[in-house]
Amino acid sequence: MTGFTVDPAALDAHAAVVAELASVLAATADAARPLDAGAYGVIGQAFAGWAMAAAARADRAVGALGDRLASHPSGVRATAAAYRRVEDGVVERLRDAT
Repeated sequence: MTGFTVDPAALDAHAAVVAELASVLAATADAARPLDAGAYGVIGQAFAGWAMAAAARADRAVGALGDRLASHPSGVRATAAAYRRVEDGVVERLRDAT
């Protein structure tokens, strides 16, 4: 025995938490609206282009992170299901052997 154990229910719970975080992150990315160049005022116009470009890059990064995070729960759920199938198979073979 290695002492290694897996709790598929804990994996399912983790997947649910990550799915919720992905949903919140996606909503955050969708809610972000770039400021108009006029929002920076007369003096800020010199920096508005840079600020708007940086905000656009950050928005794309948050969106990409949300997309990647959204794909994670299905893999965790599939892992939990695989552990359950293996465990069920072992239990069935042990029952058949007795």
